[in-house]
Amino acid sequence: MGYPAGLLLRKVRKKAGVLAILLADITATAVVGILLNRFLFSTITLNYMLMGVSASAAFSNMIDEAELEELTDWYAPILGVSLLTAIVDLGAPLDYHLILGAGLYTFVYIASAAVINEIIAVIAAKKGFELAGEIS
Repeated sequence: MGYPAGLLLRKVRKKAGVLAILLADITATAVVGILLNRFLFSTITLNYMLMGVSASAAFSNMIDEAELEELTDWYAPILGVSLLTAIVDLGAPLDYHLILGAGLYTFVYIASAAVINEIIAVIAAKKGFELAGEIS
């Protein structure tokens, strides 16, 4: 999907056209992946991240460096919102009671480990003083 996008990006120079091509390329890549997963592969799932990287690598190598930098500047806000949406979507199904419980258990573990370390240090220091003859 990146090759046709690269051919189009060589011809289109306006910001709206470039962004439309990029979004259409991303959508087409995802649709191809979904169709391949649905109808061709029954036991494995394609890696959409790798599909997107390969598509973007294809068109990135087909345009000039200055055009690529300008395209990246234009696309950065869209990418930022997309990543933020994905991160929020990943966190949405989390059970916060479990997270808080895990945090409580972590605190209890650290606090008990600190107390045990202090007790061991006191016992070791006392034994050291006894061996040195400082206390009986």
